[in-house]
Amino acid sequence: MAKDPAFLFYPGDFLTGTMFMSNEDIGIYVRLLCAQHQHGGFISKDNFNSLSAGKYVIIKKFIEAEEGFFNERLMAEMHKREKKSSNLSKNAKIRWDKHRDAIASKNNANEYATHMPIEDRNRNRNNTLNTEKSIIGEMTKVWMELNPSYQLEENNDYPPLLNIAYKIAKIKGWQKSEVVNGKLEETAKSWQTVAKFIKGDDFYKKLELATIEKKWTGLIQTMSAAKEGSSKKEIDHTKIKIVR
Repeated sequence: MAKDPAFLFYPGDFLTGTMFMSNEDIGIYVRLLCAQHQHGGFISKDNFNSLSAGKYVIIKKFIEAEEGFFNERLMAEMHKREKKSSNLSKNAKIRWDKHRDAIASKNNANEYATHMPIEDRNRNRNNTLNTEKSIIGEMTKVWMELNPSYQLEENNDYPPLLNIAYKIAKIKGWQKSEVVNGKLEETAKSWQTVAKFIKGDDFYKKLELATIEKKWTGLIQTMSAAKEGSSKKEIDHTKIKIVR
């Protein structure tokens, strides 16, 4: 039997599920979904890691298994069509049958492991969207207070702000979920510290938020170096006073 050439696509669910993705991220995401469909239900770990480029907003849509990564909703749609197609590999069928209930339970706690949220998870999905919007709102407030002339664009600036919040969590040693569950205020304060430094830096203050997010590692290193330099100056100044 010929390989099933298609899978069902739900535009409304897709738009909701990719609300905080950039156009570039959406392109990568769609390619990964197509790769899963064309390779029997799984994407090899090497290929997935290469294509996803470490972007959490994409990675969180997939589940890791021994055979590779897969998107649960797409796997479900492929499973529905398997009677009419040989597109779902034997291993994928076994994996899906074995873990379907466990995956459903996991996704009730973290529905963003899915591609196109299933209708009976809408309430959980909306709760997650609301909490992510809360941290984005706080991050935006901090940024705009310091940069009132900045031309904020929702599609271009909201995803980087969310990613920056998750990067702050990584520095703090938190779980990503803690950003919107108990650490929102502390995350906003940490972002305020970073934003104040950016405002006073000749290089970073000229950048858009998307570029700042991409240069995050360099930014943090620059801040650390500046802090160390400031501390050294204070120590040297104290020594001069003592000598005098």
